[in-house]
Amino acid sequence: MNNKSVTLEILVNGKPITEYTSPLNKQQYIEGRDGTDFEIKVSNYSLTDVEAIISVDGLSIIDGKPAGTNSSGYLIKRLDSITIPGWKVNGNTAAKFTFSGKKGNSYVERIGEDSANKGVIGIKVFSQSSLNTIKCG
Repeated sequence: MNNKSVTLEILVNGKPITEYTSPLNKQQYIEGRDGTDFEIKVSNYSLTDVEAIISVDGLSIIDGKPAGTNSSGYLIKRLDSITIPGWKVNGNTAAKFTFSGKKGNSYVERIGEDSANKGVIGIKVFSQSSLNTIKCG
């Protein structure tokens, strides 16, 4: 995903995986193979710091609750990037992100939350001048 100033990449074994753009709805898709761990890399190419609220399956990766504009995010300094290895468990620990291709096996389904965004990796980016909502999945 690329909106020129902020990019989101899904990494498998430290390398970005291929994105495909649907000719029908212009949304971007990736192939996530069942059981494969992944990381999320967000790069800020703008000249201002941004806050990035990142979600997997509609849940904030920081607290596991439904993501929204009031969720906590990551501060990404101008011209910098971060790589997030998994769901934040505490200040120093993360539970790995893992693709699940089995019905009923996603984290959002296991905890009983709304699974309408199952399979969607999303980001909301706040900067000093604007709010951009970008949805990847």
